[in-house]
Amino acid sequence: MAERLLYSSATTPLSLLTAVVIDTETTSIDPREARLVQIGAIGLLKGRIDEKDVFSELVNPQMSVPEASSRIHGLTTADVADAPTFADLQPQFEGFLADRLIIGYALDFDMAVLKREYALNRQRWIEPRTLDVRLLARAIGSVMPDHSLDAIAAALNVKIDGRHTAPGDARATAEIFLKLVPLLKERGVRTLAEAREYSRQGDLDAIANHGTRPERGVMARIDSFPYRHRVADLMSAPPLIMPPSLTLREVLSIMMKHEVSSVFIEPENANGSSGIVTERDVLRMLERQSEGVLKLKAGMVASRPLHSIREDAFLYRAMGRMNRLHIRHLAVTSKNGKIVGALSARDLLRQRAGDMIELGDALDQSSSVEELNDAWSRLPLLVRSLAAEKLDVREITAIISYELCNVTRRAAELVAAELALEDRPPGELRFALMVLGSGGRGESLLALDQDNAIVFHSGEPEGEVDRWLEKLGQRLNELLHEIGVPLCKGGVMARNPKWRKSAAAWRAQLADWLSRTDPQDIRNADIFFDAIPVFGDDSLAEELLKDSVTAAAQTPGFLRLMAMNAEPMENLLGWFGRLRTDESGRIDLKRNGLMPIFSTARILALRHEIHERSTMARLRGARNIPGMPETLVDHVIEAHGLLLGQILQQQLRDTDRGYKLSNNVAVNELTLYERERMRWALEQVRLAPNLLGDFFR
Repeated sequence: MAERLLYSSATTPLSLLTAVVIDTETTSIDPREARLVQIGAIGLLKGRIDEKDVFSELVNPQMSVPEASSRIHGLTTADVADAPTFADLQPQFEGFLADRLIIGYALDFDMAVLKREYALNRQRWIEPRTLDVRLLARAIGSVMPDHSLDAIAAALNVKIDGRHTAPGDARATAEIFLKLVPLLKERGVRTLAEAREYSRQGDLDAIANHGTRPERGVMARIDSFPYRHRVADLMSAPPLIMPPSLTLREVLSIMMKHEVSSVFIEPENANGSSGIVTERDVLRMLERQSEGVLKLKAGMVASRPLHSIREDAFLYRAMGRMNRLHIRHLAVTSKNGKIVGALSARDLLRQRAGDMIELGDALDQSSSVEELNDAWSRLPLLVRSLAAEKLDVREITAIISYELCNVTRRAAELVAAELALEDRPPGELRFALMVLGSGGRGESLLALDQDNAIVFHSGEPEGEVDRWLEKLGQRLNELLHEIGVPLCKGGVMARNPKWRKSAAAWRAQLADWLSRTDPQDIRNADIFFDAIPVFGDDSLAEELLKDSVTAAAQTPGFLRLMAMNAEPMENLLGWFGRLRTDESGRIDLKRNGLMPIFSTARILALRHEIHERSTMARLRGARNIPGMPETLVDHVIEAHGLLLGQILQQQLRDTDRGYKLSNNVAVNELTLYERERMRWALEQVRLAPNLLGDFFR
């Protein structure tokens, strides 16, 4: 039952919907007069028909069944005379629905009949959330010869067993819906909200009066602390790492002296692994066998393997890992795998955010496209919850970026493992996969796409190494697109040879960028300087990126060209501060708002070798530059956060409506105060290039 009650939110992919598919048979085709004679329903659980989740009942309509209706569904007055009335079935039926999404064919009729039954029983009718396959089929259009249930089923090769019976038609509708899902995906319709919006193209008039209940899947408030802090903020350091030869008595003494609940135990030999001894471990052993326990060697009783987490991970990922493994302690490691601290359950806040807090660990443990899709689809709900908590938008974008990097890494791990079984990797394979652009800067919003690249140690274009990595890049980009991280329209992806090069080729590319004389020629260089390694040999990428920053700092002509690109594309403020919108009443706040700010910050970081990736960190670093106008820096930082927040809120509103997400904000949906704040922020955008000084003029 617990699984059956899973809620499908607006952002749930169609391929993972949990829903009920229903059909009814009635005494009339006029919903103003019709009474129920049969209800059939079958459940969908995470995008699959659940054979155990079936509802099939005859209903006594408390009237004679007209012969004309009997000729359609075959049910006579005698057939339903001893059946329960709908009033008797209502509690059972509502329990079966369990507040799930309802899918059906020509659902307006079924909903109207159910509404009438409720009215006749003097029961309050609450319109459920619905999705109509007839409207979806109409919207798809040319694939279907016409839009009767029989025609749609025939076009999709769905066999209807028990036509014009409620159970038979409900099952057929379920199978039709599952066949429509890939067709909808081809048209860019992936989520429930997008499908509901897309269905309006099928028959706007038919659903004009079809209301919906507000979404209830959002946690109104959650503890935001785990999303604002990293493991390094709470870990105990330096870690206590003891030799395996110590006795448990000595280990306990050390724990008491340092007031900790665990110590790490060194490997017993060169081929061994580190372990952990906790206070609870010792107490359990004493309870089972008190005599001689404290004389045992720590190396003999240490728990292995030693579970760990990186120091730069957000706390919610540590909490998710502890929950999944049912442990209370984690080793904290640096980027190179060295133990630098310890994290215990005592260090963490006790509040939990349910499934959302385990998002990161779900990504880490995904072993298939479906599991990866399921985990990634939770992100918008997490983002909405954090926004409701009033968490700083830059902390929210940092979390989105962090998980974008992690889903990219996990997808690469799955693809590399699969590819290695088919085509053995070249022997001397050293490479790093990088996420570029906003993902690298830690400033991703919900309208994200793929920006990734590969650097490999050595090899020629189209050589053995490059060919293998090309396959990896192609499959990686396709997998990410499959789970909802769209392909980059500009082609900035690992499958593209322009973004898959050896270290030597990347250095040659950098030299070429640095020698350019036209601002248009260096647009691609911008996002490269925001790159962050996520999979493979991190040191290979970090060395390249460090050298790139140094080289750019020594090439003032290149930086001047970048500065020309930092100017706003167009002034969004008209006469008397009026906001200039496009035909749809929206403003592109990334192109004409965020971009000049993060471009200015990037140039300052390159010019002064500020080795930071985020815009705020780069601007804060620039405050220490002699002669830098600190007040303007602070204003630009504030404007950056304000514009990010306005875009994110618009994306959340558009997600509910099923609109295609973008960086465009609808001005008429803002309050007067929000418009004034936008005007102020855009004025700071206009001034931001002044931070570059005369050197760049």
